Amino acid sequence: MGDAVDQYLAVVAIDPGSPEAHARLGLVLYRAGRPEEALRAVERALEIDPAHPQALYERGVILLRGLDRPVPAARTLRRYLEAAPFGAHRSDARALIRDADRLASETVG
Repeated sequence: MGDAVDQYLAVVAIDPGSPEAHARLGLVLYRAGRPEEALRAVERALEIDPAHPQALYERGVILLRGLDRPVPAARTLRRYLEAAPFGAHRSDARALIRDADRLASETVG
């Protein structure tokens, strides 16, 4: 996994304005067990393009599964569905929103 991180770091260095590169870096970092760094990478992608669907989806996953933050995760995944109503991750996003809402209600109640 370290090779993939290094490759995406090189891509980001070459094209720092690419939201796609930052989003992919975030995914690789998340899969490498580095959720805080992953979140920073996808947030950089969203600074460049606030409606970037892949970055929104990955941010939601990282917040929910990597950082146990269900409320902002659900909010971000809803933004993903608004940005990409026919996106590749729409059914997964809906399921993740249900999980996030359930976890948030368990925390409150």
